[in-house]
Amino acid sequence: MLPRLWTFALHVTGDPDSAERLVHQASIQALEHAHQAENDMSSLHWVFSVITELWICEERLRPAVDAGEHRSSSITSLGARSGGPILMEERIVDVVQELPDSQRLVMLLVAVEGLTLAQTSAVLQLPIEIVLHRLSIAHRQLALRSDPSMATFSSRLA
Repeated sequence: MLPRLWTFALHVTGDPDSAERLVHQASIQALEHAHQAENDMSSLHWVFSVITELWICEERLRPAVDAGEHRSSSITSLGARSGGPILMEERIVDVVQELPDSQRLVMLLVAVEGLTLAQTSAVLQLPIEIVLHRLSIAHRQLALRSDPSMATFSSRLA
């Protein structure tokens, strides 16, 4: 469970040290408040929820900087340090890291962690319609980044 939590936290924060600290804080908080977990939510999803809440609170307190640039460069440098060729998954992660936070969190939970829309809705404590909307926007952004010619088609749909 810890490797998945750390990977999720790394994708959320973009920094290995911050991810480690976030997983540690979330694990403690999840254990302290386990009685508040929803009965139908798995322990992994419960800790994803705690990680997300802690990170959002930290982001609100942090001065406004270009966090997207920091996230993207940190994740990319992790792949580059491995010495191997850049895999398709790494390129996808790089593009996802550039999405706005609200879309990126939904995309990470659905596409990377494999949660259903209902589970993602519970983890983020959002209505399922909002989750679906954010996922739709994220997909559109990813399509535009992979094929700029989609911009004219996408603008006609909007």
